[in-house]
Amino acid sequence: MEQIKYLDISDNEMKRFISLYGLDIYDTCLCGSEKKFKFCCWKNHERKTSSEVISWASQIYSNSLTKKDQNNRSCLFSNCRSRAIKSHMFSKGTHVKRIAGKNKYLYRLVKTFRNGCSITLKQENMLKDATTFRGFCPSHDNLLFDLIDNYYELDMKALYALAYRSIAYQITKFETERSVMVKKHFKHVPKYYSNQIVSNKSLDFQTYIIKTIRELEIQIDGLKTLLKRVEDNFDSSSQRWGIKHDVLRFTKIINVKVSNPDILFSNVHMSINSDINTNNLLAFNKSSNCELDHIITLVMPNDSMDAVSVVFATQVNASDISQAFLSFVESTTDHYVCSVINNLIISNMDAFYFSESYANEIEEKNLMGKIEEAVQQPILFNFNKFEIENMKREPRVAFLEERNTF
Repeated sequence: MEQIKYLDISDNEMKRFISLYGLDIYDTCLCGSEKKFKFCCWKNHERKTSSEVISWASQIYSNSLTKKDQNNRSCLFSNCRSRAIKSHMFSKGTHVKRIAGKNKYLYRLVKTFRNGCSITLKQENMLKDATTFRGFCPSHDNLLFDLIDNYYELDMKALYALAYRSIAYQITKFETERSVMVKKHFKHVPKYYSNQIVSNKSLDFQTYIIKTIRELEIQIDGLKTLLKRVEDNFDSSSQRWGIKHDVLRFTKIINVKVSNPDILFSNVHMSINSDINTNNLLAFNKSSNCELDHIITLVMPNDSMDAVSVVFATQVNASDISQAFLSFVESTTDHYVCSVINNLIISNMDAFYFSESYANEIEEKNLMGKIEEAVQQPILFNFNKFEIENMKREPRVAFLEERNTF
């Protein structure tokens, strides 16, 4: 726990932030009992030792979410309350199946937290579970994604369907993270009051958790707004995607020849495009009246399986910085496109899937040591920053490497 020092601010500033944004003892308890916090989990609270806090933190930071955390979700399609099933982030019939091959497994790297340190583990996923999330009911999962589940052609309608599914995946991921953090944090480490004397370590760590929870709320709200806008291009009467509303700007499809194209990666990166500075705790806005840019990244093998097809997208009304980024990746070299993707992967490893041959390649090149070092460093792209120079810099780990054509 010693390495966690989120912000270099005074204890009084942190206590003020916790007082403003933490859970009051008369708020409704977050465990779902509908009782006041004071008469529910607060009375069961016990002070934690350092070793107990480390054990608790391992649950907060781990990507190994329980089935209970992931299940019992409703369909994300507007006004549908049916129970969501496992939806594939990428097409099971084309991309997932072809990458898995005869082995019937896909692999990914998950970051977890043990003994006070971040570590990375290789996870094996069966074909039926790989790239899945609980996003849509059976009916809408078929209707919305029939266009892309059995075909490779990436026309504009297919890109809208893929972007829509990526946004939905990010929503479910953030909602689950928030749910787990809120329940575990406020049940076991309730907020400290300004007249309490606590260790700097405990105070700083709680400030970090509360701020992360509030940032997740802002991001979830922004993603749901974007999802609805993109969904308006789906015609329920004809059950087809159309381009009725100019919502997203896509780059051209960039085919990058890499040494091993057996990978899948999807991510939605967000940044604030207004003047709000979320690093200033006392200016942090709980009501989230801020505008967000969204950069959607899609990486998948092309139909000939000799390169990766890369597409980036953002809102048509996004800031000049985000528009400049799309223009940059469309006109730059494969080297810089690879750097951007590699930097995104190290910040969002749980969305990076690969084949058995690529898993063997990681071991042969002894990349796990470099990956371990990289995950110990601060996240590359902060919530309120989106800088092209950061994204195109030389990556700590080269997951994608340009193929030598000579």
